[in-house]
Amino acid sequence: MTTYSSMALAGLLAGVLGGPLEAQERLVIDLDSGREIVNDWTYGFRPFVATNHEDGLLFVFDASDPLVAMAISLDDGTVVGTYGLGEGEGPGELRQLTDVAATTDGVLVSDGTRINHWRLDGTLVGSYRPSARGAVSTWRICSLSDQPAVPMPGGILVRETNGSWEAIGPGQSRSGAYNGSSATHFTCFDDVAYVLYESLWAYGLDGGDRRIPIPTEVEEASRRWRESIKPPARPFPYGGVTHDGEGGVFVIAPHMGRGDVAGGIIDPATGCYQVIIDPDPRSRRLRRVEGMYRDSVIVTGTEVTERVINGVRTRVIDPGSSHMIALRPLRPDGGEPCTAKGGSGEVPD
Repeated sequence: MTTYSSMALAGLLAGVLGGPLEAQERLVIDLDSGREIVNDWTYGFRPFVATNHEDGLLFVFDASDPLVAMAISLDDGTVVGTYGLGEGEGPGELRQLTDVAATTDGVLVSDGTRINHWRLDGTLVGSYRPSARGAVSTWRICSLSDQPAVPMPGGILVRETNGSWEAIGPGQSRSGAYNGSSATHFTCFDDVAYVLYESLWAYGLDGGDRRIPIPTEVEEASRRWRESIKPPARPFPYGGVTHDGEGGVFVIAPHMGRGDVAGGIIDPATGCYQVIIDPDPRSRRLRRVEGMYRDSVIVTGTEVTERVINGVRTRVIDPGSSHMIALRPLRPDGGEPCTAKGGSGEVPD
């Protein structure tokens, strides 16, 4: 795996990119290796996860306890904490679960309008409602320099330590970067936030912003997926965006796509990327690629079950709930790895 130097993420694309670069390396998911972290039918994990790379923790939602987030050790699968004080509008209470983000000291959990912040030991730090001109949702959240942030048209909104909220970005519509719902994906690394809908934008705390080209293969996988869906349905363009803990941005291809491209890991300082290949795309409906941890992808999965529906025994797949979490290593499959690049620590204007 490529190790990205401490870019702070940044020197982002300082005049390097004129358009998408060709992939320099192919990495194949080894579905027969690695290890299962959890495999328990009593769980029903929702398709929202966040990784604390430093402490080796995965934050997940469990459908069997729908108003609680869980912290699971990526070393042995033990549950090391739960976060949620029941249904309601008070501090620490939730109406639903829409996203989760890791902080250095704990976790942020959103219910669509509010963000609750817990330390790992379960202590509630605070409950926040983003405020700005116009309506701001918390369908997607991240931890930007350890402060809660949300995407908004033309930029991001981040909470300052004094409790106020600061808008970052030009504040003008970015075509294809945001649609105001769960179809918009969001992640942060150090002091840079990444917003993904049909296009990918980086916003830095220094006020800079830049569009980052999405890997050609991943764009093509998205196009094929959307063209396969009949109107009026509008499928999500991508499966998600996260980071690999080292500065690489991982754009995940549509989970239900039929091709073998599972996503691409981009070095945002150069645009060089690694394309991630699923060797068995026919079974894609049984698993979801959710993120990265060290040299492996995080995969959640389920199995085909049989139910009697209207008197007929039917094979059923529940794509919104999983009982298994695994780490599957990535194996080189041709090409040259990206070369580590340093950055200036700022997103250029």
